[in-house]
Amino acid sequence: MPRTEVRRAGSVASTAMAGRLGRWGHVIGGAALDAGAPLLAACRAADGDLGGAPTMPSTAPIGTPPSTPTTAPEAPVPPASITAGAPGSLTDTTTSVVAALPPNPAPGAVVVIDPGHNGANGAHPSDINRLVDAGGFQKACNTTGTAEGALTESSFNLDLARLVRSRLEQAGVQVLLTRDDDSGWGPCIDERGQVAAQAGADALVSLHADGADPGAHGFHVIHPTAIAGYTDTTAVASATLAADLRDALVDGDHAPATYAGSDGLVARGDLGTINRAETPAAMVEVGNMHNPGDLDMMTSLDERSQLADALAAGVLRFLAGEEPG
Repeated sequence: MPRTEVRRAGSVASTAMAGRLGRWGHVIGGAALDAGAPLLAACRAADGDLGGAPTMPSTAPIGTPPSTPTTAPEAPVPPASITAGAPGSLTDTTTSVVAALPPNPAPGAVVVIDPGHNGANGAHPSDINRLVDAGGFQKACNTTGTAEGALTESSFNLDLARLVRSRLEQAGVQVLLTRDDDSGWGPCIDERGQVAAQAGADALVSLHADGADPGAHGFHVIHPTAIAGYTDTTAVASATLAADLRDALVDGDHAPATYAGSDGLVARGDLGTINRAETPAAMVEVGNMHNPGDLDMMTSLDERSQLADALAAGVLRFLAGEEPG
């Protein structure tokens, strides 16, 4: 299917998006965060007091095959050097190759970046265990994600998403995040995908860190299989997006996974976030948090910055209509 036939309409006004996304209107970043301050306050109030809530049992993260063991953290606090920071913090100032990135090849393009999971998911088991439509079948709203030592997947995903957003925005792309803090729970996987659908986005990229066997290492990029009524019109373009991201990661000296897929690519039909996006979508497992080498990459600010460089470059390749190598 030609790329232009699956590309959604141009940018959506921030104030309109805040209304259309309801409870999750605060995620759309930038001007909407200023305009939607009352909505954000209401959303935080709705999340309630997290203290003393039960911890969710261990479950596999969204981007992990059911057979992959994971660790469900109670609520470890990462040290300051690896905690997701607000825009303008230490972790959001590493824009080493932004000047080298090409300008936005598709003026008006909208890209949704989805930082997987959320910091308080484990304190809301009844909420995140409720079933939602994940693409013609029912699946849990969300999971806790994995963790290693003090580093939680949810905080890593958010920090990386902010770095990618910074690069894409400097290249002239409008970027929406499905969440912009790590203190709440959700959104559910269907709602995450629907942020892209409701925004008329050109692409959705969901960011994760895997929780596989410690001997396994490397990244893999997941694209959805064709599911009638959900991904049948976007599956081909999603595979192209995944390949563009894979190629950019390889160009950035990141190694494809030794334990999943082929050449860094995996096709799956069980992931609600990318099944419900109604636009080209891919999920990136940037590495295995339980592998010492991959963990070193995730906790190094320099290497995390280089990872964001590569992911932004992959998105721009897709927007430019470049065919994967």
